[in-house]
Amino acid sequence: MPPSSTAAETDPERRRSTTRSRPAQRILRLLMLAVVLAVIATWPEASEQPSGPIVQTDLLATQQCRPEGDRRTIACDFRTARESRLRLTGVSVPAQDLMAEAELENGDREPLTVEASLSADVIDLERYDHRQLRTLIYTKSGAPLSLSGIELRGVTENVNGPLAYLEPGIPARPNILLYVVDTLRADRMSLYGYKRETTPNLDSFGKKSVVFDHAYSNGADTRAGIPALLASGTPNQLRGHMTKLDGQPSASIAELIKRRVYRTGGFQANMTMLRSLGFARGFDTYEILRTTVDDEPVKTPANVLHERALEWITADPRFPFFAYIQTMDVHNPYDAPPPFRDRYYEGPTERPLPDTSGMEPDAAQRILDTYVTLEPDKYDECVAYADHEIGNLLAELERLGYMSNTVIIITSDHGESLGAGARFPHGTSLDEEIVRIPLLIYLPWAPAKHRRVKEVVSLVDLAPTIADLIGLSPPPDFAGRSLFRPRTKYRPSYALGERNIAEQSVEWFIREGPWKLRIEGDSTKLSYITKDPTASKDVSDQFPNITRYLARRIGALDEGSGDESRPGKDGLGLDEEQLREVGEAMRLLGYE
Repeated sequence: MPPSSTAAETDPERRRSTTRSRPAQRILRLLMLAVVLAVIATWPEASEQPSGPIVQTDLLATQQCRPEGDRRTIACDFRTARESRLRLTGVSVPAQDLMAEAELENGDREPLTVEASLSADVIDLERYDHRQLRTLIYTKSGAPLSLSGIELRGVTENVNGPLAYLEPGIPARPNILLYVVDTLRADRMSLYGYKRETTPNLDSFGKKSVVFDHAYSNGADTRAGIPALLASGTPNQLRGHMTKLDGQPSASIAELIKRRVYRTGGFQANMTMLRSLGFARGFDTYEILRTTVDDEPVKTPANVLHERALEWITADPRFPFFAYIQTMDVHNPYDAPPPFRDRYYEGPTERPLPDTSGMEPDAAQRILDTYVTLEPDKYDECVAYADHEIGNLLAELERLGYMSNTVIIITSDHGESLGAGARFPHGTSLDEEIVRIPLLIYLPWAPAKHRRVKEVVSLVDLAPTIADLIGLSPPPDFAGRSLFRPRTKYRPSYALGERNIAEQSVEWFIREGPWKLRIEGDSTKLSYITKDPTASKDVSDQFPNITRYLARRIGALDEGSGDESRPGKDGLGLDEEQLREVGEAMRLLGYE
């Protein structure tokens, strides 16, 4: 008797159904196998992932990784996050041929371990948290090395708090006073530790304000500092003016504020800040106050400027105001009125004369004649007078009831050399005495929040800060970041500045943390500000890693800041009439 058959074997219909289902079962098995393999493939990479939020940065895109030595080494200069790892994809050599080293701040090297996974090679940098690090990636065999991508991954959960504070219950549209003391150098103020009590009113005001100890201009003169302040753009981008050329920021801070139904008024003593150069953008009222004595132009004193600004402020209380005041009392010539005149000056100060070799005789003589008038003691007298007038203005605002609902920002556009290095007088370098400036922000709803901020900020941060203050998103083309937004240690605050001649940027500086790097032509100078506040010593040989890192930061940050073929500060891209106005204003200020 034959063996008994199953129902499927004896039922033709069921046998055909089973046959038809086999391809579907095979497809299902293949899909399940693919899922299993995909899960297995992720297991080796689990060790790549730090514990916490992940930040990924394409370092190649920011010029922080570059091939060296006939493409046999790739060098990366960057600041690490916590638990950082470098993830390399598309490596051209086997994993066993890949080597890596960490180069520390002082140039010492340490070997790094390269871990291979199915999709990437990973270099663990965990023991170098929050360091400026150079990583060298190369081959053991000496074979050329290429990669398709490099990413830095790490934890960014340790966030520094905002540099100033927005709080619940603040006015939706507070008044804003932006006050610029032209040419005010931070280290000649008692607020910042100067030996003379030059700024007693600002010393007191600082106790109710947020005081920034490391604030910087983004350039060496007014035509770099003020556009950076009002439009959050780099000097290379703005080219010394704010007319709406291609590549310039889409809006000034005054134009943004008008969207919130503010009255906007600008009151200017600097005669070069012309309406034709775009400095009136967004202002309902924009006035350059000119003063003459015996038919000769002189600086308009602060008290005259204040009187006009207060007249405008009190004229229409129905709407909040944005007032921009720029005084010239500290700008040369140094001629403070009594009783400040001769408060400190006792005779000429011995200083090296500027180098006028190669100049035409008349031009050289003008430089020398002006230089001998730039007496540091007389400058201090002007600082004391400017502080006195600021005190009077603050007292009047208090009397009128404005201090309880007005944010007050006090700063400068640049400093002054006062003969350091025999330079004349500003605009000629990016030294600390030129680019380090004061910055105070008074927030009326938070008087107890007074603090001294040690982080680095610059003028480009103020326009996005003001926009944030009144509930507006800063335009994406603003170069700065709001001081009301947190910073991470992975992306610290910094200051970037440049000095232009004609259409080229001839000098750069970047300040990040305790370090300042300057590049001028083929010359590179690194300073450690913590131990060298005047940035007079070059330590680039001792810290090659940091020098390279900051140099590459300058290159990455400047990308897209402006078309190098566009007219520069001398040409301005303006017509003949505008250039004539600029020339006349410069002559009245004693520059030509």
